[in-house]
Amino acid sequence: MTARKKMFELLQKNVMKPVYVMHLPQVPDDAASLELWYEELQRLKKHLEAALEVEITDEALYEAIHNNNEEALRALTGFNLTMNKANPRLILRVRHVKSV
Repeated sequence: MTARKKMFELLQKNVMKPVYVMHLPQVPDDAASLELWYEELQRLKKHLEAALEVEITDEALYEAIHNNNEEALRALTGFNLTMNKANPRLILRVRHVKSV
């Protein structure tokens, strides 16, 4: 048993929170690494669906990401407006990136 796996088992036991350990590719530019990463995400999706008793669809995931990005953009815009009220201005220019 690896130290990493043992640590997460202890964390799960002592903190009593569910823990899911993902296996990450070691070489990010390799085609096999991309396949491993995709398979890992599929396993995580199945684990979450079982644990939460929900179905995760591409459409629902896209909508959740879009809504979260919109909320973050609103919060950032409000933060920038607050910072720009200072004299002198604390933030001179921020470029907004439109969410996909």
